[in-house]
Amino acid sequence: MSAFVERLIFTRLESQIQLLKDEPVLYERFLTGCGLDEEEVKYARERWEERPVTVVHGYARGETAFPVVALILGTESTVQDYLGEDAEMLDEEGEYYRDDNGNIVDPHIRRWEQRYDAWVYANHPDECLYLYQLIKHILVSGRREFQSEGLDEITYNGAELAPDPRYLPSDTFVRRFSITLRADEQYDEQFDELRITRATGMVVADDEPPTTPEMTPDQAEEVLGTVRKVTSYVTTENEDAEET
Repeated sequence: MSAFVERLIFTRLESQIQLLKDEPVLYERFLTGCGLDEEEVKYARERWEERPVTVVHGYARGETAFPVVALILGTESTVQDYLGEDAEMLDEEGEYYRDDNGNIVDPHIRRWEQRYDAWVYANHPDECLYLYQLIKHILVSGRREFQSEGLDEITYNGAELAPDPRYLPSDTFVRRFSITLRADEQYDEQFDELRITRATGMVVADDEPPTTPEMTPDQAEEVLGTVRKVTSYVTTENEDAEET
């Protein structure tokens, strides 16, 4: 998953709105396509040109020039671990995972769900409606663009809200359009040295320390010392335990 999903959404909102600012006739065509009559479309375009909308990160405040579209992170949580805390550090071929520099790493893959809210603020109810419909169109039509960045299971919802008088004038009109999506994120934990986490078998060693590509001579000697300390027992016919 991209570390900046919010930037992908913000960039699409900002670029598409800027396109309509540069070519107001495109905004006019959009509203006409939504079913508005000629007189209302003319009024909406005049407002669009006189009071251009801005796109910002974070909640809008009273000093923000309206109308404004504010992009907020609504929620974020993990929904699944593909490769997590209990997974083996070995791949399908029994080899350790390594990074591009050849270092042994413990890989993790998480599936995240994120919801981003586009808050529309305006001083007129009709203007709020126009912008809400535009934001919905921009984000819904961007599905293929988002999917190309590894985002999927995309859903949408919206609502009309009351302004918070602590931050905004009471005559402000507010709507929220939300996009929820899921994507995978991978990260690797680095290891300074190989750490033995559990034994999966028994070896018989002679006086020479065992060696593997992952062990230093000191680690091999330590393992051999552990093996030498192991005392095994067998049961004889008279059921007495003998040390071997």
